[in-house]
Amino acid sequence: MDQDGDVTKIGRDRITLPVQKSRLRQGKLEIVINDDQFVMMLVDHLHASLQLHGMRPWNLERAQAGSAVILARSLLQRMYTKEIQALRAQLGALVKQDQDARLVFDEGRMAAADANSRAEILRFSSQYGCVTRSLAGKDAAHNFWLLVQHQTPEMQRLLLPVLENNARNGNASMGNYAYLYDRVQV
Repeated sequence: MDQDGDVTKIGRDRITLPVQKSRLRQGKLEIVINDDQFVMMLVDHLHASLQLHGMRPWNLERAQAGSAVILARSLLQRMYTKEIQALRAQLGALVKQDQDARLVFDEGRMAAADANSRAEILRFSSQYGCVTRSLAGKDAAHNFWLLVQHQTPEMQRLLLPVLENNARNGNASMGNYAYLYDRVQV
């Protein structure tokens, strides 16, 4: 699971952990497992939500008595149009160039990578508004944000409201928005 509460990998191992504490409060079941706080709330007789403290809730559905329950063995891979596949590939290449320069702390290469990605960020922004999870996937949205982080303060301020709106709607990482917000405030 990543910082946004999304499942990123499913393994074959089954793990059973003991409940350390539990209590019913205001119609919600509060559970502590492995020092993590969970809150379960019934929505109706067939649905519930389970939330790990600080993460968005998981929606649960009751299996009918006697029905087979099939557990996921892998995560679904999303299909993208050729245009979005190209966008994802270009973002990946720009981030590789950006990170390669930063890993060796070569200021000349960093400046060149930032300048190279600047025009592309502006093009992506004018075409899509912002690269979001629903448009191109979580990794592409993260890559877009990473490139914006390394841009001029003016460009960061320009894109901050768009990223905020997408983060509040669950279409971008709230953590990424917070990092950019902090950077703009300096």
